[in-house]
Amino acid sequence: MLAGCSILPAAGPLGVDVNGAAASTVSGTESDRLPYAVVDITPDALRVIPDRAQGAFSGRFTDRRPAPTLTVGIGDTVAVSIFEASAGGLFIPAEAGSRSGNFIQLPPQEVDRQGNISIPYAGVIPAAGRTIRQVQNLIEERLRNRAIEPQAVVAITDRRSAQVTILGDVGSSRLTLNPLGERILDVIARAGGTKFAGYEMYVSLQRGKERATITFNQLLSSPADNVFVLPSDTIYVFRQAPTFLVFGATSQQGQIFFEKENLSLSEGLAKIGGLIDTRSDPDAVFLFRLEDRKTAQSLGVDLAKLGHDKTVPIVYRTKLRDPANMFVTSGFQMRDRDIIYVANSQSVDWLKFISFINSNVSFATNVATVPDIGRRTATTRLVTTGGSLTSTP
Repeated sequence: MLAGCSILPAAGPLGVDVNGAAASTVSGTESDRLPYAVVDITPDALRVIPDRAQGAFSGRFTDRRPAPTLTVGIGDTVAVSIFEASAGGLFIPAEAGSRSGNFIQLPPQEVDRQGNISIPYAGVIPAAGRTIRQVQNLIEERLRNRAIEPQAVVAITDRRSAQVTILGDVGSSRLTLNPLGERILDVIARAGGTKFAGYEMYVSLQRGKERATITFNQLLSSPADNVFVLPSDTIYVFRQAPTFLVFGATSQQGQIFFEKENLSLSEGLAKIGGLIDTRSDPDAVFLFRLEDRKTAQSLGVDLAKLGHDKTVPIVYRTKLRDPANMFVTSGFQMRDRDIIYVANSQSVDWLKFISFINSNVSFATNVATVPDIGRRTATTRLVTTGGSLTSTP
C-alpha cells in the first residue's frame, strides 16, 4: 500500500524523501545517494552562515597598490611649452627680449599609434607609457645642447587613454579617470548614481578577462570591495530585484519578490501566507541554496561527497513544531534565488490513497451494475391499454 502512494499526484517529495536522499546530513543520517547536504537551522548554524553571498571584487581583483599612476597614452592630446633662460636662444630671438615671457607654446598634438610626439629640434619623443615628468625630462635632455637652459612643461588637454566605460542603470558614458585615482563608487557617483533601491542593484566589473559581480549594498558596506578603477575597465550597473521560489504545501506558490533589503525565513513564510494547516508537515520545511564551500565546511558538511565546484548544494531544514525554532528562523536571512519547499504530511498521502481506492471501487461497482440494468431494459416492452402506455416484462 505504501508503494502505491508513489503513483499518487503530489507537489514534491515527502520530508523523509528529502532527508533520506542527502549525500551528507548534519544532525541526521548519512547516505550516498544524491550530492547535496541537509543542515539543520540551529543557533550555532546561524553564527556560521553569512547573511549574503560572498562574491566580492576584493577576492577577484587582488591588486592592493594605491591609486594607479596615469601615464601618457596613445590617443591623448598634449600641449607642450618650452622656456629658455634668456632671449637669443633657439626659440626666443634676441630682438624679442622685451616680450612678455620667454617661452613658446607648441600646437597641441595627439600621441600617435607608435606612442610618439614630435618636438622641433628634439625630434620624435616616445611619450606613451611615460609620466608627464618623464616626458618633460626627455624633451629637456634633447634640447640641452641647443637651447639656453631649456625647461619643458607638458600638459594633457584630452586624456583618452585613461577612460572607463560605465553602462546600465546609471546612464551609459565614458569617463576620464582623475589622476588622483578613483574607486568604483566614485565613478558610479560621477555617472549620476543608481536609479533604484540599493538592494535591487548589482555592480559588475570587467577588467581584461576577469569579471566579478556583487550587490550594490555589499559594495557600500565593504570598503575592501570598493577597489580602484583602472583605465579600460568596464562597469555595468543593473537592476535585479531579489526573489525566492516557493513550492509545496503553502498558501501561495511561485516567484516572490523580497520588496525589502533583508528578509528572514520566517518573514518569507509569512509573505506567502504561511503553511496550509490541512496539508503541510511543519517538521519538513526546507530551504534550498547553493552555498560556498567555506561556509559548508564550517557547518560540518562532508565536502568529499559533494564534488569540487566553488559552490555546493545545501538543503537547510527547520522543524516548526518546536516553538523555539520560530525564533531561529527569524534570524535566518534569505538570499536571492533561494527555494522554499514545504512537504506534505504523510497522512495526506494516506488520505489520497484511500480516496483513490474508494474511487476505483465505486467505479467498479457502477460498471458491474450496467449489464443488469441493460438486461432488465431489454426484457421490458410497452403495451397500449385503453389509450395508455404500460410497461410489461
